[in-house]
Amino acid sequence: MAEKAIAEFFDLSGKGVVVTGGAMGIGQGVAFRLAEAGAGLIIADIAVNEAKDTVKRIRSKGGKAKFVKADVGVVGSAEKAIQAAIDTYGSIDILVNAAGIFPAAKFMDSDEAFVEKMFNINFKGMIRFSQAAVREMIRAGHGGKIINVASIAGLVPARGQTMYSASKAAVVSLTKSMASELGTYGITVNALAPGGIMTPGTATISKGLVKALDMTMEDMLHMHMARVPLNRLGDPDDMGKVVLFLASGASDFMTGSIVRVDGGFLTT
Repeated sequence: MAEKAIAEFFDLSGKGVVVTGGAMGIGQGVAFRLAEAGAGLIIADIAVNEAKDTVKRIRSKGGKAKFVKADVGVVGSAEKAIQAAIDTYGSIDILVNAAGIFPAAKFMDSDEAFVEKMFNINFKGMIRFSQAAVREMIRAGHGGKIINVASIAGLVPARGQTMYSASKAAVVSLTKSMASELGTYGITVNALAPGGIMTPGTATISKGLVKALDMTMEDMLHMHMARVPLNRLGDPDDMGKVVLFLASGASDFMTGSIVRVDGGFLTT
């Protein structure tokens, strides 16, 4: 096999990509980096204005992007987004499952509706989009890459986020099982496990955690930062750069991996 130059590994030109939750936060950071690498993006989200702004920003820099309104919690949305990638860019090569919710609630405060919504969006939505993408990847016979956004909360308990942690632990297990089954088709499946990341959603969850844990915002931040050797929170681009690696040819012999991007939080 002829060796490739480094630039070739990270050239995603001609690749059709769907990023769920690509309008804001981690998903947006991922979308920006994949577009910069030349991929054609479908931003699948329910946040219409934010998604359109993301598309506009990508196009302003010469990138390729299109918005498709899609709710990962609704059956049928996945097929629509995946088909849009095929119709627009000719194929679906990469799927990034970044959509998710993370409301805070203690175990005994998590009622049936809360649990159902958490797992429907964070876990079942990932299954819907992955199955729709894999179906087309297998049909086309060209393999593909799937990157699931999990969380360090899926690896260790997170106080005040019992059901969120459980949903992300399910994502970790799903990723490994998918990797085991889909490798025969040339499809790799890996997961990103972010730590504390500054996004619009972080502010919302922080308010909920303050209430659930009965502590001040300052104390909660201090408690978290005391365990982060790099002494800062992450940002969406920190995630985007790692997803770019997982989506690129540089990660071709990786599958079933859970990549922690947490500033070292879990080392302490």
